[in-house]
Amino acid sequence: MFRDILNLIEKLPVEAEAAKEELTRSHEVLKKLLPFLYKRDIPVTPKNFRLFYDYLVFANPNLNRVLSESLDKGVKFHGQVSDRLYAYFYAKDQGDRQADAVNKAADAFIDVSRKMAQSITNMRGQQDHFHTVLSKSTRQFAEMEPEGPLQPCLEDLLAETRQALAATEAFASGLEEADEVIESLKKELEVQTDLARRDDLTGLSNRRHLQQEAPRLIREALEKEQPLSAIVFDLDFFKKVNDTWGHAQGDKVLVTFADIIKKAARRSDLAVRLGGEEFLLLCPNLGLAAAVKVADRVRESIASTAVPIEGKSQTITVRTSGGVAEYLPGEEIADLTARADAALYQAKAAGRNRIHALETSEDI
Repeated sequence: MFRDILNLIEKLPVEAEAAKEELTRSHEVLKKLLPFLYKRDIPVTPKNFRLFYDYLVFANPNLNRVLSESLDKGVKFHGQVSDRLYAYFYAKDQGDRQADAVNKAADAFIDVSRKMAQSITNMRGQQDHFHTVLSKSTRQFAEMEPEGPLQPCLEDLLAETRQALAATEAFASGLEEADEVIESLKKELEVQTDLARRDDLTGLSNRRHLQQEAPRLIREALEKEQPLSAIVFDLDFFKKVNDTWGHAQGDKVLVTFADIIKKAARRSDLAVRLGGEEFLLLCPNLGLAAAVKVADRVRESIASTAVPIEGKSQTITVRTSGGVAEYLPGEEIADLTARADAALYQAKAAGRNRIHALETSEDI
């Protein structure tokens, strides 16, 4: 019994100190990072996350100088600005030795949360055992003779045990509080990461997300020996809608069309706004003929949908043309979408408001 108590007293401070140091290093930076970005209206994208993580820990003096000057000038860290800064400071030929440490900062951040949760569980388990041993020892101490020869030793041991227990409880409480903060930041990072993959207007995936997901969809199609089809849509005469009713009304039409595509898409499909009035539906395990039927349902749906005009009794009805292509072994996603795009332009040339399909690359 006494040996158990001594082992726990000897073991806990070492583990607690190591965990505390790890927590302090990561938590302090992460706790500042998102508020820092929000306050300056900096999008929480993976590239900005890494740039400003290094900025806060002063990992690269040149990076800090450039970012400080940019912040002073009110530079907006959107799109190409972040891309260029990231490419410059983290290009492979720069020999950036700090790159490996924060290359996957977002993933490491989420992993910290998981480790802290496990640390809390482990510490709580040790505390429960400590409480059991301490309670049992206290009862036995109470039954001993007050003036017994072991009494001074037992009293010292009991005092040290209580101090160790109090320190462990305080540390575990701090861990729980830190874990709540990290979990909150992790959720916010996940939300912001998802937003970075979405088109702001329609909520569909954007081109960046397409480039991230397409290799996986192609790989799965090859491994499972299943078809993969791409449908490209383009709204007919959409410029006329903007010119006649304004861009706000045009945006309303785009959102309506995106909603129709969402309803037509299966859970496994990837619906993307390529830009302007052009959309893509990437359909795993769907052959050319079946994809043509899906495209035609979308075409019929938008043609039968009346979009209200703000402040007027009139409505707008638009049409769409579509092109369909099925993946051919050896293609990249750009090749597949190029064939679907070629089919789309065939549909446009044939009179619009129709769906065309290309079976091979020779049909382009």
